[in-house]
Amino acid sequence: MGEVWEAEDTVLERRVAVKLVTGHQRHDPAVLARFEREARTGARLVHPNLATVYDYGEADEGAYLVMELLAGETLAERLHRGPLPPVEAAAVVAEAAEALAVAHAAGVTHRDVKPSNLMLTGDGTKVMDFGMLGPVLVLPLARNPRRPVRQGRRDRLESGDPGSRRRRRRRR
Repeated sequence: MGEVWEAEDTVLERRVAVKLVTGHQRHDPAVLARFEREARTGARLVHPNLATVYDYGEADEGAYLVMELLAGETLAERLHRGPLPPVEAAAVVAEAAEALAVAHAAGVTHRDVKPSNLMLTGDGTKVMDFGMLGPVLVLPLARNPRRPVRQGRRDRLESGDPGSRRRRRRRR
């Protein structure tokens, strides 16, 4: 949707990242509305594993979003060098899941979680770019009253969770 630049916040004297809506999109009302929604949502989500949004504004050149400047590399960049050790991979997933749980609790879903939207910093994993955000849709689980729900992974699959369909294999 735009470009991200490193900049200096001269009032607060800190380095920041500035995301700009560029090109023909800077005049598209739908794009600008989505960008402003991203800014508002990001500003209200506060967690150590979420990139912090500082400001939003509009100028003649287009809309902009000022956010925390993150030092590090994306998970995508890191994976180009090879797989993560299991302990490090587990930490990345746990930190991203914790941040996304905070977003979900606030009624927001990311919808574009991928290695290039996870920044590996000295302070841990940061989830970035809520540009594809949307409302969280909560669906009740359907439960077959004839089948008791037991504990564990298998039971989640059998409990009617629409995201976890499982087919029984026929014995020959």
